[in-house]
Amino acid sequence: MNNFWIKYSWLFILLVLIQILVLNHFSISKYIYPMAYLLLLIILPVTINKYVTLFIAIGLGVLVDAFSDTFGLHTSSLVLIVYVRPIILNLIRPKNGYDNINEITIHQMGKFWFSEYSIILLFIHYLWFFSLEIFRIDMIGTIILKTTLSTLTSFIIIIIFQYLFFKPLKQ
Repeated sequence: MNNFWIKYSWLFILLVLIQILVLNHFSISKYIYPMAYLLLLIILPVTINKYVTLFIAIGLGVLVDAFSDTFGLHTSSLVLIVYVRPIILNLIRPKNGYDNINEITIHQMGKFWFSEYSIILLFIHYLWFFSLEIFRIDMIGTIILKTTLSTLTSFIIIIIFQYLFFKPLKQ
C-alpha cells in the first residue's frame, strides 16, 4: 500500500505540472481545452475509499483552479466525477467483476472497456465544466461542441499517457 501512495503522489504532481505549465497554455482551438490531470481519477483503484477519492479530487481541483483562474470549475467537475464514477463502474462491470484489479488501466482492463469508461467520465466532466463556464442555454451548441472536441482530445492524451507511463501486464 505504501508503494501505491508513492506512485500516485508522483503521478499527482506530474499531472498537475503538465496541466498548469503546458496544457493551460496550449491552444489548438477555442473549442478544445485538453486536461491530462483527469487521468488520476480515472485510473484510481475500484476499491479505494470514496472519501479518499473525494479528498484527492478536491485537492486536485483546487490546485488546478488556483493556477487556471477558473474559480471552482475544475473542483466542481472533479467532485461530480467522484460521484458518478462508482455508478459508471457498476454499469460497465466486466463479467469477472473487479476482484483482481489493482488499478484501472488500458493494459489491465482492455482497450474497449477502458475507452468506454474513460470517454463516459470525460464527457460528463466536460459537459458540466462547459455548462458552468458558459452558463447560457442559447449556447447549448457551443457547449456540446466544446465538450465533444475536448473529450476526444483529452482521451487521446490519456491513451498516450497510458502507453508511456504504465507497463503492460506480463503474460
